[in-house]
Amino acid sequence: MKNIDKTKIVDIIFSVIFIILLFIPALKISNAKISRIENRPLAQFHPLINPDKTINTNFGKDFDNWFKDRFFLRNKLFSIYITLKRELPIYNYQFNNQFWNKKTNYIASLPFHSNFDEKFIYRNSYVEPEIIYNIKRLDEFCKENNIKLYMMIPPFKSEVGSSLSSPVLMRSKIYIRKLHMVEQIKEQTGVKFLYPYWQIVDYSLKSDEPVYFKNDYHWTDIGAYVAYSELMKEIEKDFKNIRTTQLNEFDTFKSVLSRICPVYGFFVGYNYKSLFLNDFDVLDQEYTYLIPKNYQNVVEKHYIDSSENTIVNVYENKNNPNAPNVLMYGDSFSLNMIPGFISSFKNFESVFVAEIEKTNLSASSEIKKFKKELNDKNIKIDILVLCFEQLSKYMFLYRNGDENGF
Repeated sequence: MKNIDKTKIVDIIFSVIFIILLFIPALKISNAKISRIENRPLAQFHPLINPDKTINTNFGKDFDNWFKDRFFLRNKLFSIYITLKRELPIYNYQFNNQFWNKKTNYIASLPFHSNFDEKFIYRNSYVEPEIIYNIKRLDEFCKENNIKLYMMIPPFKSEVGSSLSSPVLMRSKIYIRKLHMVEQIKEQTGVKFLYPYWQIVDYSLKSDEPVYFKNDYHWTDIGAYVAYSELMKEIEKDFKNIRTTQLNEFDTFKSVLSRICPVYGFFVGYNYKSLFLNDFDVLDQEYTYLIPKNYQNVVEKHYIDSSENTIVNVYENKNNPNAPNVLMYGDSFSLNMIPGFISSFKNFESVFVAEIEKTNLSASSEIKKFKKELNDKNIKIDILVLCFEQLSKYMFLYRNGDENGF
């Protein structure tokens, strides 16, 4: 009899625990409109009775989709699921810090290019004093010479991309920290510093056009155009004789290749540049490339400055005789913004800084380089734009302890 009682007690306890477990997913229903982890809209609730007083015959399916998108701890479970998939070699091929998902043909980069960068963004939530100091010095020089300074840090693909493209699950943490750091920079320096994260995310949710290359970690011409548009909103506040070129005003062409090239217009790009794979069978995504209207009226020249480790692209757009002149310094993410800048300004020069390394600082990575570059121009520079994917690169705008340059 005692054994029977013990068995009943165990059954009761088990039943109670089971019922509690059934209710756990409903303990906290998310009200979010989009999923940051998956970068997609979440299912909305549709009631049993429609607004027109008719019965929603799809209520069961609608409710199921709504609940599956919003139940308690869903993001945690999804993160564990993606992490397990990432670790299975059948799904992924890795080269350095790049991942290729064999099932989806998506490539993603880890959010950090070096141990220093990982420490800089993920472990810190404050801005290094060198960055504040560098930006203040550069801003002072620009003000003294009547130059408007604008800065931008593009989001990583692994911050914006969906779970298909990104095996990295810390992107929301990276976004929050980077946003906090950008706000610190703006507050402490007064410089217009853009981080177009949500603009890129919003566009990717509303459009079928990819904002990042499926087979590379850089943004596409379309993704770069979104960033260009955000930057132009700020520039237009200071310059009334310019306008943002609308997307439908560009000439376009399509290609399955990624254009990650230092010289605009020479060729479309590479396939699987990041992973050094050359399998055209997996290039199953077309991209839209932008060309400024009346490009035949643009005078261009390109040259490599090996001594400064830079590639320089110079454009004169005769269609915009009264527009300001722009100099842009940046890494590879700055290159696909070139079509937009050509279309909006008279003289535009893009200086692609190949590398900025802490252990090997070249003249191109010192603030005094800007002074020399700007003073040596035959034309008056009205706008200086800096666009680097990694916030840590702003630490290297001058050589530490060098007070003779700028």
